[in-house]
Amino acid sequence: MSKLKIKGGIKLKGEVIVQGSKNEALQIISATLLTKEECIIHNVPNIIDVNNLLNIFKLAGAEIKREKESTDISKQGFDSKNSVIIKCENINGDFFLSEEWKSEAGKLRGSITLMGPALARFGAVAIPTFGGDKIGKRPIDTHINGFVALGYIYDGEKLYRSEIDSSYIKHKQEIDAIYKENSDNWQVSYKNIENQKVKCILLEEASVTGTANMLLAASNTKEKLIINNVACEPYIEQLATMLNSMGMNIQGAGTNRIIINNTKEKNFEQGSLKGVEHRVLSDFLEVASFLALAAITNSDIFIKGCSVDNLGMTLLPFKKLGINFDVVGDDIHVYNNDEYRVSTYSNGEPLTIYSEPWPKVSPDILSLLLVAAIQSHGTVLIHEKMYESRLFFTDKLIGMGAQIILCDPHRAIVVGLNRNKKLQARKMDGPDIRAGMALVIAALSAEGESVIDNAEQIDRGYENLVERLRALGADIEKV
Repeated sequence: MSKLKIKGGIKLKGEVIVQGSKNEALQIISATLLTKEECIIHNVPNIIDVNNLLNIFKLAGAEIKREKESTDISKQGFDSKNSVIIKCENINGDFFLSEEWKSEAGKLRGSITLMGPALARFGAVAIPTFGGDKIGKRPIDTHINGFVALGYIYDGEKLYRSEIDSSYIKHKQEIDAIYKENSDNWQVSYKNIENQKVKCILLEEASVTGTANMLLAASNTKEKLIINNVACEPYIEQLATMLNSMGMNIQGAGTNRIIINNTKEKNFEQGSLKGVEHRVLSDFLEVASFLALAAITNSDIFIKGCSVDNLGMTLLPFKKLGINFDVVGDDIHVYNNDEYRVSTYSNGEPLTIYSEPWPKVSPDILSLLLVAAIQSHGTVLIHEKMYESRLFFTDKLIGMGAQIILCDPHRAIVVGLNRNKKLQARKMDGPDIRAGMALVIAALSAEGESVIDNAEQIDRGYENLVERLRALGADIEKV
């Protein structure tokens, strides 16, 4: 197990280029399972989670090659092999029913989006215990209920098409009984639109990976689908764009209502979708990470290639914290944050920042906002509505001298130090990707040498972080 040694209190300066989005890359890679033709994916981050997913593909029989892009990335401070060529012509469908599949899928949460394409192409998939950050309850009911709404069968251990395992289904009435029994979990109805029978599905929550799995599993549907209460994140727009290029007909991505209207018969056992070339967007979580870093360390940093048009409201809460930055084209310049004053509501009440569905504040940036607020001038309530364990890492920040009150598992009050006192170095461990990065940021602003154990957690989401921070002037090493 590796650890990070960080000597803080140094102002940083320079440029950092944002890596490709981890969450988008995992879904885009999963989609390549739907075709036997070669797919080329650019701007794929070379991180543990992505590499674990690619290893699953290799074990299943895919051909994988990584290639460095021809662009000049010398200023990034790392040698990123960020183009991936995938060919799934010889995939073994039985792999997705094996114990090896369940074991490998347990290494990352992102493997969950392989269920949809495995169902569409092979008709069956075993359900593993998926890995990922331990930030609270993360049930997969939305995925399972969505698959059943599409017509797949769930027996408690696997999902399958009825013709794949007919021994489980003796009569059509059994399928109808499954719908009736679970009517509280989702709604399935039919409408006649323009003399066409249309299946309408209502997801129980606007889950990003749940929405992605619906698009992937429905790729060979023979009826028109309307899926309501879907996620609106840019990842879903990107996935829909890729699937349309492969031969699907998806409309409405980026809204909460998606229409799928595949007009021709698909035979995914033969891999009828086309190969594509696709570029992954920049990771908005990296944008938030370097913004928080520049603010608390009062550094002068250019964050390059931010995909500003796809950030939603990511920048707004940083503005509300009073952090000074300029958007310059597709870059963000953070500077002159000797003092940043937290705004209040018009009636004088303290600011509350809470997570909401896209395009509002993503729950994934709350850890970063919290650590940025430590040296602010003012008070802010951070409210994590989704996960009951995400804020538990605040005890480590309190141990460093931060003025934080953990009200309950979902809410924390940060009283800014306004640079009247510096954080003090200490030994810590990173409980998840974003909390781990928040601790790195705190350590870079603290007096003394901090040690962060379990650095692999951070490596799951950030490519060559040590080298990139060193390029900015940070005193950090991995041991």
